[in-house]
Amino acid sequence: MNIKTAIIADDFTGAGDSSIHFCHAGFSVFMPMTLPNAVFPEGLEILAINTESRLDTGDSAYKKTVEAVKKCQEWGTKSFYKKIDSTMRGNIYDEVKAVIDAGRYTATIICPAAPDIGRTVINGQCLLHGSPIDQTETGQDHLNPVKSSYIKDIFDAVPASQIAHISTHDTDQGAEHLNALVEKFITNRITHIICDATSNSHLEILATLISNRHLLLTGAAGLASAIAQQPPAHYQKHSDIEFAAGSILISSGSRMEVSRTQLARLEERYDCVKILIPTQALASNDQYRLDQFWQQVHNLQPAENTCYILTPDSHKDIPCSDGPRDHSEKIANLIAEATASICQALKITVLLSIGGHTTYKLVKKLQATGVSYEGEVLPGTPFGQLQIPESPQPLALITKSGSFGDAQTLIQIYDFITAHLNTQEQIPLTSR
Repeated sequence: MNIKTAIIADDFTGAGDSSIHFCHAGFSVFMPMTLPNAVFPEGLEILAINTESRLDTGDSAYKKTVEAVKKCQEWGTKSFYKKIDSTMRGNIYDEVKAVIDAGRYTATIICPAAPDIGRTVINGQCLLHGSPIDQTETGQDHLNPVKSSYIKDIFDAVPASQIAHISTHDTDQGAEHLNALVEKFITNRITHIICDATSNSHLEILATLISNRHLLLTGAAGLASAIAQQPPAHYQKHSDIEFAAGSILISSGSRMEVSRTQLARLEERYDCVKILIPTQALASNDQYRLDQFWQQVHNLQPAENTCYILTPDSHKDIPCSDGPRDHSEKIANLIAEATASICQALKITVLLSIGGHTTYKLVKKLQATGVSYEGEVLPGTPFGQLQIPESPQPLALITKSGSFGDAQTLIQIYDFITAHLNTQEQIPLTSR
């Protein structure tokens, strides 16, 4: 195989929203569901890896990441990009250290900015639409809270003498100045270089450092996009996007208010069939109520060109003896199982999944071996074809992080899908 770069991410949506930019640049992009015995498409150039380690302990995340890097090296990969969450969630320190160690890098450039979706870095602090990350809903996620919006605090285990900062003033002076500055840092045994960025032009300058094989570039989808534009990128537009005729299923396990608002706006605009996960029944192990839920799922009848929504009936904290994390896992498992059941029983040809962990669970439940990425609906919402052996019909997958977008995002995604269905008729859902 001729794998140009392996993108190592800690969740499903993160792997997709970064690797899709290489797809835009004309490269073949694939994400396997498992590394052992993975089967790759012919001509693969960009490998997207999901270690599924965001909610793990630091030690576990480190081990998973090292294993992923070593496996990629066995396949001939020499270049890595460490994708981290643009809102600084997860085991960032441990996973970056793992790629540095296994990849034998001397230092890392760290910039989780993604200006197109409101993520910037100023004075080493991560901001979401101008607010410090730890003060936003995303940063206060009770399952994965962000303790500080300052990147240096994430790497507090690194000696202060080994951490440096690059401002936009330095970046604005161009690639030659930046390269000289970074070389000076490395000579002085700096291992972690935190970079500010408020625009794509800043990321484009930082991306030129990809030619330095001693440097690991670490960031979010914004920096990945800039790296994808480095030579030999040859941009090509996907003008022939087409989804197979059939119905749409939206599976959302996100706890974010923005996702709930997006679903509400979609329902206000279009008629959809809503299927609610009984969260209280899960918390209390109410088997009667759970049986009722499954009866509802099994009673669904195939209907041409229908949009189904599968989501928890409540995202508020519900008392659960297993604790909030175990309860969240139960919800994700039930969404995955119900999604697989609905996809098999009804003619679902487009699956929109919201939330990285939920997406990982349901794609595994569908017994997919991987995803061949094809394009992007909106910035941060990649799509591709799920590779499901012996599936009777094609199934396109669109993924969206729970924290991404504004109130109209799902409507925009829905309109994109209907505009690219392989049918003479649009989905006959009436606007309210």
